[in-house]
Amino acid sequence: MSVTKHEIINEISYDAEYIGIARKITGGHDIHKDLFQEFIILLYGFEDEKIIGLYEKKELRYFSVGVMRRMLMPNHEFFKSHKILDNLDLTNLEIKEDVYEVSDLKAPDIIGDILKTPVKTLIKQGHFGFEKAILKLSVDLGSAIAVSKKTGIDKEVVYKAIRRIKKDLKNNYGQI
Repeated sequence: MSVTKHEIINEISYDAEYIGIARKITGGHDIHKDLFQEFIILLYGFEDEKIIGLYEKKELRYFSVGVMRRMLMPNHEFFKSHKILDNLDLTNLEIKEDVYEVSDLKAPDIIGDILKTPVKTLIKQGHFGFEKAILKLSVDLGSAIAVSKKTGIDKEVVYKAIRRIKKDLKNNYGQI
């Protein structure tokens, strides 16, 4: 007897392991429930053969981790619709606002501007706003891991954001 896509998705929707994946990716924040529900809905959009093939090859769990992580990327609709960074409570993050001097850091003016700008303002900037905010938070909190733990944003998303802004700064402003 062959299993159907609907049966597989129904099984996943009640599987504590998959719910745990969403919880772990979000750092245990309540948004994991929304992430998981949106993930289940997203699965129905894939071709039957893809879901069944992954299930039969026992690769669906790995696929699920990748999909959920991509859902938390700043350019994904889930991330945008949930305004993840807009709703962050930054009051307990011990952010050192406006304390950096460019000369202290030996950095180009643009980095000084980023570090002097409040995180909430950076988030609202269009071009690389998310990445700038993550860069500032990583300096303020001391590491990318600390940003992930304090905000609930997956550490891989944090690392990628830092790499993207560093690459953009290097391409546009030379050595950083």
